[in-house]
Amino acid sequence: MHATAEADLQNQRADVEEQLAGVERQLQYWQQRLRVDTEIRTLLDAARGRAVADLTGRHLPHLVGRYLAQATGNRHTDVRAGGEGFEVWSAEKGTPLELDEFSTGTRDQFYLAVRLAHLEALFPTERPPLLLDDPLVHCDPARRGALLRLLADYATTGQVLLFTCQDFPEYREHPTLVLG
Repeated sequence: MHATAEADLQNQRADVEEQLAGVERQLQYWQQRLRVDTEIRTLLDAARGRAVADLTGRHLPHLVGRYLAQATGNRHTDVRAGGEGFEVWSAEKGTPLELDEFSTGTRDQFYLAVRLAHLEALFPTERPPLLLDDPLVHCDPARRGALLRLLADYATTGQVLLFTCQDFPEYREHPTLVLG
């Protein structure tokens, strides 16, 4: 009986060693997978950082500034890359403007300028449809007209769908489809 117990113990030990070897193989597999995934993520993060820096550092601030200048009657023209996005610089202050220094209308115009600049940078020839929901509601008539001219320019290479419940006179100069 002693030999049988010894044999059982040997078998159990062999089973445990086999299971342990299997677990060690799985651990090695997952460690290798983690190393590869970490390396890929590092490369993708670096590529994203270079792409964002290339866009924001060179071309995009100029485009945003051009659109914003058109929208604001040249009141805001100096846009620079800064931090996580763009900064609108004040010539008077010599510093970037804080978002709360903008009127609601100027804020809307800035965001529209950023969207138009991104679309121009990413799609230089044929632009995708641009969907807007009442983007001009906070604009005075002069800026509303300027923004509509910007959107009309965009519409020469892409479609603009502007949804509104407003009936501003400036809209009458542009082709519309009224749903009622």
